[in-house]
Amino acid sequence: MLKKLLAVCITFICATPFPLLACSDAASLATLQKLESVKFLENAPTFKHAWEDKTIQLEFVNAKVNNQSAGQDCMATLKLTLPQQDLDEVNTYLDENPAKRILLGAQGYTIPESNINKVDYFYTVENGKVTSNNSGNQSLNSLHSNIEFMYQTLAQERVVLKKGVKNTVAWSEENKKAELESCKRSYQVATGDIDFACSCRVDNLSKILSPRQMELIGFIQKQPYSAATGVLNSYAYTSKEINEDCSKLSRK
Repeated sequence: MLKKLLAVCITFICATPFPLLACSDAASLATLQKLESVKFLENAPTFKHAWEDKTIQLEFVNAKVNNQSAGQDCMATLKLTLPQQDLDEVNTYLDENPAKRILLGAQGYTIPESNINKVDYFYTVENGKVTSNNSGNQSLNSLHSNIEFMYQTLAQERVVLKKGVKNTVAWSEENKKAELESCKRSYQVATGDIDFACSCRVDNLSKILSPRQMELIGFIQKQPYSAATGVLNSYAYTSKEINEDCSKLSRK
């Protein structure tokens, strides 16, 4: 009787799919989500804005043992859901600027055709540690590149100021303080008080630009190629007018 019971126990243990459990347990999938969210959030702030609004969803589904690989390697489906509004906006922008679509398309970039994107994702779980195995995963690399292109393009589109459009999003005290300090570092006045002039500038900027637009402007300004496209021309003109009205601020 004892031998039969022992045999049953051994059979059960051997039949238990430990690799599968490691591949699909909640902790492993949570680690994958963290790894990839960090990667995607390296993109232009436009991606981060949608992420903060929870209009982008990243999840890993259909986790299983990778039977085509030796050892206990795993595979899952990375599912990235994008806001349809972002897709529509970027396609409208590129339709109006076909040369950009052609130029970037020649470099291998394209806009995702659907707001739901799925690619295979490979990883290893060993002693509780999850390691990505995707250096040669062309489908994943293409998705990374296309998302980068899409949200970089949206950043360039959203920094262009629309005539007559006023800001309706209040600046936080943190936003105001950061812009005020930036003004003091970057500008000077021939006569008058720099604190007053910079407060004037911040007040006027906040009436025209949302905090997110200001973040995008700072992002584009750090990219010589993007800035050279002229997308900041409307901001530069507005900024110059504001400076004239605020004690004739000038760059140091």
